[in-house]
Order: sequence, then C-alpha cells, then structure tokens
Amino acid sequence: MIHVFDMLPLSIVKNITDFYEFCDFTDGSWSGSANKELKYNEQILDEIHYPSLVQLMDKYISENAEFNYYFLPRGHTHPNFLRYKEGMHYAWHNDMWILDGMKTDYSVTCFLSSPDEYEGGELVIEVGGKELEYKLNPGQAVIYQTGLNHSVKKVTKGERKVITWWFCSMIDNSRNREIITEFSKLLAQLEPEHPLKHKFETIRHNLIRENAII
Repeated sequence: MIHVFDMLPLSIVKNITDFYEFCDFTDGSWSGSANKELKYNEQILDEIHYPSLVQLMDKYISENAEFNYYFLPRGHTHPNFLRYKEGMHYAWHNDMWILDGMKTDYSVTCFLSSPDEYEGGELVIEVGGKELEYKLNPGQAVIYQTGLNHSVKKVTKGERKVITWWFCSMIDNSRNREIITEFSKLLAQLEPEHPLKHKFETIRHNLIRENAII
C-alpha cells in the first residue's frame, strides 16, 4: 500500500529550504552507492546546521498526531536532506531492511520543491507490475512499504529537493499493519459525535494491543 500524506506545513518547508541556500552538501554516496550510474544526488552534511535540521524534523515527526495515529511508528532513522540537480537521478533499487540499527517497515519521501520548479525527478514505485509516479506539492510525502522497487527519474531542468527517512512500525506483521492503518484512516473521518465512534475506537485499541510491539 502506498500512502500520500500531508507531512509538513508550508512554513516548515520554507524554513528547511532556506537551509539549502547556505548548508554544505556532500555526494550522495555518503549514504549509499558510489556508483553514479545507480545513485547520483547530493545531501546536506553540515556539522553546524545539520543537527538543527534533524532536531526540527524529529519534532514534527513525533508531534504530528495524524501521522502517529495512522502509522504507529516505533522509531525512525535520521532524515536525509537531498537535492537532485540537472542530470541527477536514482536508478531502480530496494532500500535496506535495516538502517540506523532499526528494521525499516516504511520508506518516506517528503517533497520540498514545487512540481513546477523542476522537470523530471518523479519518484517511481513498482507495484504489481505497474509503475506508479509521484511528484507532489511541498510538504506532501509518499509513504510506502520498504522493499518495493523504486527509482527517481533524471532531473532534466531545475532542482528537486526532498527529505527521505525510514521508520519501524509498532505492528510487526505487514498485513495487520495495513489493516490497522486503513481502519484508522476511516475512523478519523467520523465525527466525534458519531454513535459508533467510541465503539470503533475501542476495537482499534484492541487490535493494536493484540499486535503491537513496544
């Protein structure tokens, strides 16, 4: 299952992209392959400013009530603040099953650039033999099961800015994880005064209780 989620408000997107103007970048091989045919991008690696960016993202990941309600994260990796300039890309690959000493259940790409700021650069995810393309608005994120084959198309004009990270879910079984996430999404749409709201919340809590690993 692939989820599109409003992860960051535009004010925070603006705050983060301001850092892109003065932070030091390094070759993307720092967090992956050095083979430019496979991975060709850059990421912020700035001893002075990177810790502030990590602190900012940690705050919004942990305090985003909707995100935590839907996905029940148990922990997340450090975020990568990436840019793809003209000619850069990431060929088809699978993400590692463990990062930062943590099992990776979900991969996240949060877009910082507006779609009209660059050409190409679509995130492509292969599901059931189909290739699904994503090029979202600033602050929106694609959240998908780690292990799905995916790529980033070559940027042909402009600059693509994104944040990537991975997280481990409290729900270890992938099928049960998706059931609880979808049920939580539907439940969140019910008005507080709905006569079945409390009953459904109780069912959700019991499902989590039976499946969660804390």
